[in-house]
Amino acid sequence: MRYILLATHANLALGFIDAVKLIAGEQQAQRVFPLCMTLGKQPEDFIRETAAFLEDKQPEDEYLIFCDLYGASPCNSALMGFRYTNYRVITGVNLGVILEALCIIDMMSLDELSDQLVQRGKEGIVKIHIQS
Repeated sequence: MRYILLATHANLALGFIDAVKLIAGEQQAQRVFPLCMTLGKQPEDFIRETAAFLEDKQPEDEYLIFCDLYGASPCNSALMGFRYTNYRVITGVNLGVILEALCIIDMMSLDELSDQLVQRGKEGIVKIHIQS
């Protein structure tokens, strides 16, 4: 099984999941799991949450982890918590990439998937200016 996790500051991950429910539906949102670094939570607490999430998972399971900021506590803690699993981390998460991931999550290897999603994320950042 392949899982999608959102490791973010505050409750940003929960907001993304709400948006996924609105756009893609409740069933799709059930494949996305939040890991929130909330006020007062220490990295050790975050790592314990990842261990609790992994308790009932299988050794062959794979994890696609989206983090809001490269090198920040949620990212670093996710790396520690998932270090003995088959995972890929993508930083700079956005809604478009999460939705894309849900559409193609089982279509290719984890490496191919993460590479394609990074490219889509880059393509999804566009400057728009309409002159009046």
